[in-house]
Amino acid sequence: MTSPDDLESQLTDLAAALDLPAPPPAEVARSVRTRLEAQPEPRARRWSPRRRRPRWQVVTTLAALVVALLVGGTPQGRAAVAEILRFAGIEIRVGGASPAPVGTPPLPGQRTVSLDEARRLVTFPIAVPAGLGEPETVWVSDGRVVSLHWRGIRLDEFDGTLGVVFRKDLGPPYPEQVQGGWWIPRHHGVTYIPRTGGETVRYDRLAGPTLIHQRGRVGLRLEGVDDLGEAQRIIRSLR
Repeated sequence: MTSPDDLESQLTDLAAALDLPAPPPAEVARSVRTRLEAQPEPRARRWSPRRRRPRWQVVTTLAALVVALLVGGTPQGRAAVAEILRFAGIEIRVGGASPAPVGTPPLPGQRTVSLDEARRLVTFPIAVPAGLGEPETVWVSDGRVVSLHWRGIRLDEFDGTLGVVFRKDLGPPYPEQVQGGWWIPRHHGVTYIPRTGGETVRYDRLAGPTLIHQRGRVGLRLEGVDDLGEAQRIIRSLR
């Protein structure tokens, strides 16, 4: 069991790691006191007298509140707390991103097919943006991802309701939430999560600006359009 003295030492080390101003602002102290005073005393059991909380429990509660307030109130803390977002079959991780390989290695089982053949091979509807016209190349990968290609532009379509298909690793700042999805305006690492799942994760490549969108149960990943307005126009033209 952690003693109050050990806990105080650990909190001091944590404050130094978070690069927080010392002493804490007065409003933080007031907030901690208010929360502690608002907590009801536990009801005493009928066969035993009411007992005071042990000192270590009080110190632990205070420590948790201080850490929550301080961490949640700083940029470093917010990055640590809200570092993972899942949307439309894509997991976005912000912070501590490592460089991804350059190039475009194939996805598992990737092969070139016609658009009509792709529609027969997957169980979800494939939409084509009228703003781009018929794709120059169509890939089907792992039996669950369809990739449509135009010069410099890629649109991945997949069932976004069955689990994580792609993972994106970003450094700060956070992606921008837009109508119907998320916009990542910079280059970032993208990882494909194979159908088998488990511990098998293969790094794919370095991706360009990407708009993530969901259309019914279909997850969409539009890459290669630098302008958000243009990317949204392409997604809205899906037929």
